[in-house]
Amino acid sequence: MNLALDERMALLPDVPASRVVKFGWLTTQLTATEAARERLHRWTAAGLPDGDAGALAGSGDISILVQARDVLAWLPPPCVWYISHNCTVIGVGRDTGGWCGGAARLLGCRIIALPGTATDDVILHEYAHGYLHGQDDEPRAMQSVDGREKTETAVEDFAAEFGREKKAAEIRERQAEQTERTEKQANALARTWRSYHERTQR
Repeated sequence: MNLALDERMALLPDVPASRVVKFGWLTTQLTATEAARERLHRWTAAGLPDGDAGALAGSGDISILVQARDVLAWLPPPCVWYISHNCTVIGVGRDTGGWCGGAARLLGCRIIALPGTATDDVILHEYAHGYLHGQDDEPRAMQSVDGREKTETAVEDFAAEFGREKKAAEIRERQAEQTERTEKQANALARTWRSYHERTQR
């Protein structure tokens, strides 16, 4: 849903109204999380840059990376600017069955992994997660496979060790609710981005 001009002005008090009135892409979906609002404020503090989809960092299958770059160009300026500076795309499986190599800017950024079957809508959805969710100052240490496996089974291990099946069920329910909420947010933002792109192509 598009925000009214007074709502946009409240979000961007330091931006002249003559600029804000042109921000038709500024929707409730784009500002659905604290992280997204913070990224919007960082964009305004940087001087409202247009962003450059061609600056997107990527490793792996070039055909997927080209598609990811082209879809990124559909997005509004603050989203292009944030994602191209803070995310790295890794693509595997269209021109290649597997891939091994160096990853540009892999550490210190968010990773968006795309399969060879990724459609434009899948890419939009993952970009929406990148923009809406996660904090940029969170630790970037890579977790070992053993550590990740233990994390995935931690709730079940807790229940088995302490006989707290009810508590474990409550934790799983909260985790499921959080996942559902973030997926709905990403779906909603991805749809608004596609509509924005279609409007700008007319």
